[in-house]
Amino acid sequence: MITVVIPLYNKAHTIKNTLNTVLNQTFSEYEIIIVNDGSTDDGVKIIKDNFNDQRIRIINQNNYGVSVARDRGIKEAKYNYIALLDADDNWHPDYLSIMQEAINKYPNASLYASGGLIQNANGSIVYRLANKYINQILPVRFFENPFLFCHTSGTIINRRYFNKTDGSPQGMLCLQDFALFMQLALVGKFIYIGIPISKYIGGVKGQTTSVSVAKKFNLLKYVCFLYNFIQTKRNNINVDNTFNIYFKYDIRNRIKNFMKEQDLRGLDYFINNLSLENLSLFSRLEIILYKKKYITLSILWINFTKCIWRMHRFPVIGEKINSKKINPKYRIW
Repeated sequence: MITVVIPLYNKAHTIKNTLNTVLNQTFSEYEIIIVNDGSTDDGVKIIKDNFNDQRIRIINQNNYGVSVARDRGIKEAKYNYIALLDADDNWHPDYLSIMQEAINKYPNASLYASGGLIQNANGSIVYRLANKYINQILPVRFFENPFLFCHTSGTIINRRYFNKTDGSPQGMLCLQDFALFMQLALVGKFIYIGIPISKYIGGVKGQTTSVSVAKKFNLLKYVCFLYNFIQTKRNNINVDNTFNIYFKYDIRNRIKNFMKEQDLRGLDYFINNLSLENLSLFSRLEIILYKKKYITLSILWINFTKCIWRMHRFPVIGEKINSKKINPKYRIW
């Protein structure tokens, strides 16, 4: 049994299609909780006018933000396995069936995530998939590449482990989902489903990723918060070495991008707002290199460390996907 949690805020133009992809699932043992986060459009009316399914429950609240809405849905759920879905994304009809297969195989994991498709505004399709794990359901080290493995609408969480976390940090307008996923990965096992059965729909009106919240410094604030927050959560937890390897790789990559773009103000903000725990991942000499803005030398060094990172053969965002390995049923849908 699975609870589907959908936060709803001004998505009247997409919620009907999203709900249809849930109700058309080949797996039927689920409930749907829609948390109406103070919407000012007709989203709730559209649901009531078009759907008469006893599995749908609507909870109304003031506009506290997607983190609060999602966490409330999780707490109100009847079942321990919670499938997260944004109100503008889609699922393949076999999504819940395949995710339930993963749960049956690994019932004590904290987090389950599937591969997926990204449908861009122009209609083009890109895979969000780890090549080395295509067609597999297996435990994976989450910090091999968190941002490749997880997308909110392709994720199921185990509430028994959710209760061991602080949930989604309130006030974060982006990356709050990853703050939750990373906490879950620290306290339990992560299961990856290498099948593209969820779909992120890009370019939708009202998307967080396409509005002013994504302005550079606002985004930077949340990036720094995420790094610092997760470092505090790993204290007293015996994490494997991929945690530090990934954090060092990702921080260096962001520093390199600032330097390539000559965004020295952003670079200063980023370095100055990282916690001491994060800065301690690097040698004092390396930090001086970045703070003194020795750009050419810094980029050379980061490129060298990136070559070492590649030797681990972790999955990479943007790698060419061997689509022939994917079951034709799930290739493009």
